[in-house]
Amino acid sequence: MDTLFPTGISSLSLTETKSASTCWLLKSEGNKHFKQNEFEIASEIYTQGLRYAPPHSKPSEKKTTVGDLEEYPIEVLYSNRSAALFRMKKYDLCVKDIHRSWANGPQDHSRQVKLMTRLAWSYWHLKKVKECEETVKSMLSQNGEIKTTREVKVLQRMIHKAKLGKTNNVQEKGSDEDEIQGDVLAKLDINFDKSKGRYLTAKEFMTSSNNVINEKAYCGILNQKYQKTHCNLCFKDCRISGVPCFGCTHVMYCSDICRNKAWVMHHWLECCMWPVIYKSEAFAQMALRMILHGAYELYTAKFDKEQCLISGHTCSSIASHIKNSCITSKTNTTAKHKKKQSASQTTAVTGLNPVDNKYYGKYWSVYCLQTHFSDHGKARISKCESTARFLATVVEQCLAIPQPSPSKSKHATNIESLLNQVFGNLSFPAMHENTDSMFDIEDLRNQVKSVCEKFGKLVPDKNAKQQTYSVSKEMPKNSHGVLVHLIRHHMLQLYTNSQAVIQVLPEGKADKEVETLSQQRLALCVFPHCSLLNHSCDANTFVSFDGDRIFVKMLRTANMGDEICHAYGPCVTRYSYKDRQKALKEQYFFKCECAACMKHKTASSDEQALMDQLTAFKCNSCSGPVKIIESSRDAKSGWGKCMDQSCMKLHDLSKVQQLYIHTMEEVNLQAFKIMNGNVEKSIDVLLRSLKTLETILYKNHQTLGALHDQVAYCYSQNSNISMAIEHIIKSVKIMALKFGPKSIEYGREVYKLCALYFKTGQYFLAHKYLLIASPIFVGFLPAESRERKEAKQMKMFLDTMDLQLKLPSS
Repeated sequence: MDTLFPTGISSLSLTETKSASTCWLLKSEGNKHFKQNEFEIASEIYTQGLRYAPPHSKPSEKKTTVGDLEEYPIEVLYSNRSAALFRMKKYDLCVKDIHRSWANGPQDHSRQVKLMTRLAWSYWHLKKVKECEETVKSMLSQNGEIKTTREVKVLQRMIHKAKLGKTNNVQEKGSDEDEIQGDVLAKLDINFDKSKGRYLTAKEFMTSSNNVINEKAYCGILNQKYQKTHCNLCFKDCRISGVPCFGCTHVMYCSDICRNKAWVMHHWLECCMWPVIYKSEAFAQMALRMILHGAYELYTAKFDKEQCLISGHTCSSIASHIKNSCITSKTNTTAKHKKKQSASQTTAVTGLNPVDNKYYGKYWSVYCLQTHFSDHGKARISKCESTARFLATVVEQCLAIPQPSPSKSKHATNIESLLNQVFGNLSFPAMHENTDSMFDIEDLRNQVKSVCEKFGKLVPDKNAKQQTYSVSKEMPKNSHGVLVHLIRHHMLQLYTNSQAVIQVLPEGKADKEVETLSQQRLALCVFPHCSLLNHSCDANTFVSFDGDRIFVKMLRTANMGDEICHAYGPCVTRYSYKDRQKALKEQYFFKCECAACMKHKTASSDEQALMDQLTAFKCNSCSGPVKIIESSRDAKSGWGKCMDQSCMKLHDLSKVQQLYIHTMEEVNLQAFKIMNGNVEKSIDVLLRSLKTLETILYKNHQTLGALHDQVAYCYSQNSNISMAIEHIIKSVKIMALKFGPKSIEYGREVYKLCALYFKTGQYFLAHKYLLIASPIFVGFLPAESRERKEAKQMKMFLDTMDLQLKLPSS
């Protein structure tokens, strides 16, 4: 999991600083695209310019002069971007940018006229007549040419008609998905079993697509690839409307709210720690952020009675946990004592609030997620320990926390007091509001920056041989020891409790008929409630994501008392029994005994035979599927046997496998060329490769399905829709076999076929396949996803037509 997130950061990105000259260059580049009516590209460039926009602390460096008015790049960029967003009909985002431009400096008269006119029209399009009228009145109260503009008079007439007819005065309602669910586990019960651990069961009868968990991530980090295009707090795409951090150029946010919230929770420290943070492992960064979020949670709970009841016990509960674990590790117990101790430790569900016995998913619940300490190898534990010691030292020097001398560390201080001290030191609001000290944010930033510039060169290389560290069985004696324990504890948790947030993005252009979609790992998160779900290779739920929020929905019906399970990754539709068991044992340290795995152990199921077809070669006698024989005493490596009971012929597959590897190398090369726009030259090569593979692979082989999809994409790019349809139909059949007729992969492939029929005017067939794809999209995708919006628009169009007139001729 950790390899999905790069542990290094380029030297270029580390040296990026706020620069007014860079802003003006990007502003000029954005203006060129704006004049060419490329408004989305212009918005993205303006957004990148805002990343480099400096605050107004050094006017002589960061402003230019237009007439008698001094301009700052940040106000100009917001103003220009609002114009691009207005042209894109993103009126709500346009309004925000106009106000941001005003908040960052005065405007010259010409720009002020444009901004106020644009603001009034944006309010009108948003059906906010009252705000539109107030803006127009404000415009008329000013002196100058603005009084005589034609647009103002048009707006006045439209407002007058709207007020008389009481039209266009309805506020847009927010999405239901924005509502935060109060009790995340309202439909589920938490249970405990010695063999299963904690697990969830249904409180009531569950229907297919029923939403059972709607949870916001407790903490998460973006994949480095998306740091500058997505919000670093909620993970929403903000490439055309992002808001920059005032201190660094490495992150962007979707709104001022997210920026301010991220700042007080964790970015106040991370902002200047990039030389260390992004040379450390992703799990180390995540662990530190979890602790910072915990510190913020504990501080804010002091001022809220309800939150105090939920989080007030955290330090005392963690202290008890640390004491018990230290006592357990030091005790040389007999087998009988261990058995008794194990039984005593499994009498209650961990992570519950001791006050009301509820599971809130706060920092205490996160701390109680399993570390599987004894299952990790010595090398991994030593690596986490060394990283934790290094990171704890850097943080303490950044915050100027004095290190205790050895003479004062002989006797352990009260663990609860040390925990309170650590969380207090890592709470930005606590430092900012401490009246006993003269707190200065610039002094803190300079301190952090100087320390991290020194330590950034000392971050251990993950490929280098590292010093071996052993984990002490003694209780931490000082705040440094407590911080090391917390970082190491969370790093070990993340190996088995982190959840990759998946985003599906098209590799082709959005305006083409057939797109090659791929799943991208957008972020890494911790979802305390979802972590309670046990694994099943044939799970009864599926998950979808909307930013940093996860939705767990039922894949099929479940009765009251049935266990609700989730596939951790390996599942029956993608992996063989042996591959599933191997993957689960290596990453999650358990042997799966779900219904699907038990069924495989008892007999060879029809489902397994179907899965074997997806990787089978072709029998040259009966054209049936040939399964590779696993190496054993009485079987040669590289041989296969026909699965058809009437044939059962043995085949030497050594030459066939070499031909397959050579052909796939050529296919992968062409796929790279297609991504770079070389479609016409690649299609002939792909067709030759397809012809070759069809002679050696079974007709249901998954590679043939993927290749038919690629060929269909190429034909659609060349406007040969009829040939694209022919190949996409073959791909749809194999997708149904591989993933099942209710899977999102099958739904997307069917929707491609639907789009092609729609393009050629075959509306009856388009409507037929749209009825298959739409329910799958509703079940798997959030309402704001592009695919659901497009499918909805297509359905509205098709519903208005007389489909009987479009029936295909017999």
